[in-house]
Amino acid sequence: SLIQLDMTISTLHDWSLQWVVNGYHAINKPELIKQAFFMCKAGKKFNLSFVSLTSWEALQYLCDVQKNDPAGWARIATAQYKTDGVEQATNSESEDEASTNAIGVKSLFNDASKHDLDASDMPMDALLDHMASGGEQVHSDCHINADGGLSCANHSEIYDVGDIAAEDVEGSLNSVLKVDYGCGKCRCITNSMYNDFWSH
Repeated sequence: SLIQLDMTISTLHDWSLQWVVNGYHAINKPELIKQAFFMCKAGKKFNLSFVSLTSWEALQYLCDVQKNDPAGWARIATAQYKTDGVEQATNSESEDEASTNAIGVKSLFNDASKHDLDASDMPMDALLDHMASGGEQVHSDCHINADGGLSCANHSEIYDVGDIAAEDVEGSLNSVLKVDYGCGKCRCITNSMYNDFWSH
């Protein structure tokens, strides 16, 4: 005769708890868990066991990864700064070189152009591309200062330099001291920090 299982809800309810308990007892074996991590390989020399990951050899490998594996070190150091601009080939590089240099990690700052994150006039994409390329790639509207910093080379910088030069010339011509009348707290002084260019 055929064996028929009792499929009533109460019986399944009772047995489902027993299945969970049996599964817990089946996998709650420290040696089994250690063996599972031991069988998971991490590279050619190491595995995911605690003993392997905390060994002296693993520590030595991590300390020497910058000189032993330069490509891996570049991938680790610049992965968070990769943008779409770095992935494109420059004029001096071929497509093969560009594909090996670029990693293709999604940028963490995708909404940087949508929101005004800070008061800097440096585009976030230009800054991220410059950091990801190790200081080799510079956008056309940017330049590197004498101290190695990245600054914007747009018309606002030219206007600011012209205003500063004009103020210096006027200051040297009008060397007569002006007498200020009234109490210092009551005088109305116009703000000279910003020029007309930034008022739009």
